[in-house]
Amino acid sequence: MKRHTGKQRCFTIIFLVWGMMLLPGVSCLQAGELEKINFMLMWLPQPQFAGFYMAREKGIYEKYGLDVTIQDRGYNEDVLTDLVQGKSDLGIMNLLTALEKKAFGEDIVNVGQVFQRSAIEFVARKTSGINTPRDFNGRKIAVWRTVLRAQTLGFIKTRNISAEIYSVDEGISFFLKKAVDIISVMHYNEYNTLINHGIDSDELTLFRLKDFDMDFPEDGIYCLARTYQADPALVRRFVKASMEGWEYAVAHPDEAIGLISRILLKKNLICNPVHLQWMMDAMPEMIRPKDPDTPGGHLARSDFDKAVDFLLKTQKIPRKVSYDAFYVNR
Repeated sequence: MKRHTGKQRCFTIIFLVWGMMLLPGVSCLQAGELEKINFMLMWLPQPQFAGFYMAREKGIYEKYGLDVTIQDRGYNEDVLTDLVQGKSDLGIMNLLTALEKKAFGEDIVNVGQVFQRSAIEFVARKTSGINTPRDFNGRKIAVWRTVLRAQTLGFIKTRNISAEIYSVDEGISFFLKKAVDIISVMHYNEYNTLINHGIDSDELTLFRLKDFDMDFPEDGIYCLARTYQADPALVRRFVKASMEGWEYAVAHPDEAIGLISRILLKKNLICNPVHLQWMMDAMPEMIRPKDPDTPGGHLARSDFDKAVDFLLKTQKIPRKVSYDAFYVNR
């Protein structure tokens, strides 16, 4: 075996390091030179965002050369406003909401589709005699004031339902107090909250929107088009690291629940371990691609087209949106 001198070994190490720096995906940043990203959630900390928290907790973002600050918010704040004002670089938005914004000229693009399905549903008590969408007529229905209205109100509009609509910010109190007959809920969230309040699942009738040809993907990662154009590689690294965080979260649900619990307690927010478990159990199905050959985080053109057609049919947008102009991280 040929022996190397100390000088030769030194040059060998230099060339090895230089070669690694040239490899795709290997960051050339020196230690401590992480690129900062402010990332805005669309709600308060919960398993709905477990993948992002785990990517930060497990050093995945750092591995990709990123220093990510995760910002959370209340129901009355708007992610797009923060993006436009420069308070956040990227954020979570619902697909239909983002398509509406895009159709009306907002400079926004989808760079990663995390949730591949819809978990929205309407809930009614069986004793109310509401068994089909026709039975919604003449009833009192509570829907969210600011989020997912395109889907909830679109369901009502496309079925020519005439009912009293009550806008609520959050929670299930209207339904518990029987102030409304029907309420919109997320199956992984408010539905289980109803169960936790003592209502047996056998007492409820569910109208899952995905069972009515309205299975539109929900949470996606968005930024302004100019943000993506300024540094597409940076945005792609963030998306890739986030999806790796999601892979870790669904593979280690107890660890993810523990992390979310600590975050909630630190913020003096309500922490219900049983409810967090219910939510976390639903996450693998939410992020799993409908097509097994499609990678996670991808917005399928078929889902996009279906969502656009729905918004046109319900007159929520004035024109079609281009898939290539909307979903850019391919």
